Amino acid sequence: MRMRYLKATLVACCAVGGLAASAQAEDFDYGSFPGYTLEVKLIGGTQYEKLYTRIPEWEK
Repeated sequence: MRMRYLKATLVACCAVGGLAASAQAEDFDYGSFPGYTLEVKLIGGTQYEKLYTRIPEWEK
C-alpha cells in the first residue's frame, strides 16, 4: 500500500512539473518572422555528441 502511495505521489509531481514547464514555454516571446519558414530535423543520441561540439564553427 505504501509503494502505491509513493508511485501516485511521484506521478502527480511529474505531471505538475510538466505543466509548469509548458506554461513557461508559452510565456516566452519567440518573435514574429513573417515570410520565413524554418524546416528542421531534430536528431539526438550518443553518436551525435561530438558533432554538437562543432556547432560554434557553423555559427561563425
